[in-house]
Amino acid sequence: MTDTTQTREVPGRAILSEVRNTYRDAYAATLREHRVRVMVVRFEATTDDPVWAARMEASRISAEQKVRTFTALGATPELVVVPDTASTNEISDLIHRANDDPLVAAIIIQTPPPRRGLALLNEIDPAKDIDSLGVFAPSTACATADGVARIAEPYLPGARIAVVGSSGFVGSGVVALLRQGGHDPMLLEVGDDLRRLRDADVVSTTGSPWLLTPDHIHPGHRLVVDSGFTPHPAGPRGDLHPDAAPLPRILTPVPGGIGPVEMAVLAERLVQQRAAPGLDSWHFHGLSTQHEALTTVDTDVDHQLQLHHEIQDGQFQTQELGDDIDEAYDLDEDNGVDLD
Repeated sequence: MTDTTQTREVPGRAILSEVRNTYRDAYAATLREHRVRVMVVRFEATTDDPVWAARMEASRISAEQKVRTFTALGATPELVVVPDTASTNEISDLIHRANDDPLVAAIIIQTPPPRRGLALLNEIDPAKDIDSLGVFAPSTACATADGVARIAEPYLPGARIAVVGSSGFVGSGVVALLRQGGHDPMLLEVGDDLRRLRDADVVSTTGSPWLLTPDHIHPGHRLVVDSGFTPHPAGPRGDLHPDAAPLPRILTPVPGGIGPVEMAVLAERLVQQRAAPGLDSWHFHGLSTQHEALTTVDTDVDHQLQLHHEIQDGQFQTQELGDDIDEAYDLDEDNGVDLD
């Protein structure tokens, strides 16, 4: 019997809207008050290599999404565009100027940088490396990998998990986060026999455009997270071939899936750094009808603000008590009482 279940899509743009708007209402005034700035650096292609040009175009789109997200939060983004022929000294100078500027809260170098610039990512001040580009960054993985793991989280219990492109920048981050959660994913690369994906329940793919076909994807897959994005004149392409996209029960669309979720993670990291250090990370509920919201962001912010007010009230009460004690001492001294 043919499975006629319609594939459901994870609404990445709606997740971003929910997270961004909640943070904006709660913390934009604080970010504006502290004049928080974010520097976003992207590279512009100067060669005719079509593969490199496509990657730089994807980088441009991502950089502009970041600018819109940070602006909506009340921060001031600074988009710096440099040619891919920039020297290591030029790139290093950009990074160190931003490191030394106290108003720059975050530094994001759009990936991939020119190969000679890869090592320079480790020069980003770890406190400002909100996208975990350098080895000293405090977060385990980049925002894209973090977004993939959060979208997958509701579907992981009891699942067999596979990660395609597991040794890449994003894929290795996804693997690290899955292992932190106690999972043991199947690791695959583009040159492997990807038909092994048929044995998985949840698939995370970070490979090449239209890589996965009906030979690899079937209606038994609980979730396929497609974090690929390759610009094309006919529209951006993800890792799932159009013939495979209708097959899994749930997938993240391209565009409108993991890209916006990545922005929601970056928004959280900036807010946690400069406005709400105790804020919990938001979680995705999954496509469940039991929840009115897509994520936990509302309850996370309410909880953080309540704790903040309780701490402020406690400090105020402590100050009032201290003032009362000081007044009592002053009164006793005026009456000639020996306080010792």
